[in-house]
Amino acid sequence: MASDRITVDDAKVGYCYREDPEDSVDSGWRFFAGS
Repeated sequence: MASDRITVDDAKVGYCYREDPEDSVDSGWRFFAGS
């Protein structure tokens, strides 16, 4: 999962973390711009 700031506004990744996946196609990684 990546925030709209990254996918829409083309911001760089500020931080990421991993949590338990929600389903079989989810890697668990979460990406945020941090701004």
